Amino acid sequence: MSEEPEDGAPIGAVSIVFTDIEGSTGLWERHESEMAVALRLHDALVRQCIESYGGYEVKAEGDAFMVVFEVARHAVSFCMAVQESLMRVDWPEALSTEPAALEAPGFKGLRVRMGVHTGAPLARLNPMTGRTDYFGPVVNRAARVSAAAAGGQILITGPVWMRVQGELPGLVVEHFKGQHLKGIPEAIDLVQVLPPTLSMRTLPPPQVAAGDHTASLRVFGFLHRVGGPRFAFPVTRRAVTIGRSSACDLVLAEDGVSKVHCSLRVDPQGHFVVRDEGSTNGTFVNGQPVKGMPLQQDDRLRIGEVEFRLQIGTKKAEKARAADEQFTVATRVLRASDVHTGPSRGAMAAALIGGLLLVALILGGVLVALG
Repeated sequence: MSEEPEDGAPIGAVSIVFTDIEGSTGLWERHESEMAVALRLHDALVRQCIESYGGYEVKAEGDAFMVVFEVARHAVSFCMAVQESLMRVDWPEALSTEPAALEAPGFKGLRVRMGVHTGAPLARLNPMTGRTDYFGPVVNRAARVSAAAAGGQILITGPVWMRVQGELPGLVVEHFKGQHLKGIPEAIDLVQVLPPTLSMRTLPPPQVAAGDHTASLRVFGFLHRVGGPRFAFPVTRRAVTIGRSSACDLVLAEDGVSKVHCSLRVDPQGHFVVRDEGSTNGTFVNGQPVKGMPLQQDDRLRIGEVEFRLQIGTKKAEKARAADEQFTVATRVLRASDVHTGPSRGAMAAALIGGLLLVALILGGVLVALG
């Protein structure tokens, strides 16, 4: 029978971190000798960061680590330090051609997924290893959160966010409400965090479990202009891109808007989410720059020099079907002439900024442009 911990391991309420290298199986198959070098570099930097932030290494299995911290802030700081340290490593050159280790904005070399959860797990000393191990639902949730992350992504649960909010200035944050993870019966809130030095990373939403809650949504957005026609377009979980490029789903033909500025989507739980796509001027919600976050009633969204207000309706998607059939467009280009019929360009530009009505995106919701 295992004994209670006597090796200085933290007990009680702790924060548990799981890490894992994305795509490592394929990397080992194709680059065995290089991965042996890369894993040594990876393990050394992870252990250095564990020591720097006072963590307890529970175990390392293959390329995965389980680490426990007494303080949630230290756990999140550890994760950010690991991600930044990975960018400074001289990885074997042969790995640079692999998609799982390809150099890209905010990425270099091995990509490590990380998940953090806080709670009070059962802790016992393992007599075979002499190390404390942890058990129970808290551990299982931390592991599931890590599995939901992509390489280079740090996901923390709501309880962790409650403890670190306001304690780590400069965090780049994206919220994912009500996520259904495999093996967890109820939906949980997740938060993606990144250090400001890695804010350019483009990361996917968490990988959720399949089930009835992921049934296809049919949501309609509406574009209005005062006294003018209405245009509708369907919105699903696939991101609807907004920008100056003609390749975007919704084109804002304004100089202050980047080619691909931001995206709007509906997550599996029906939340309306905006995400900046590396724009030059930034995407702002209620005056604050965001990488990505869910929007709520009356939130103000600024794209380039155009500001909108979100109004969420309660109509079912079926009730909007007639409007969709009459007004759907595959790609809509918004220019000054779409919102004003005056003779001067200056007046038309002013009308775009001050009078555009963008009626969008959740079950008959609308975005109303602010003057």
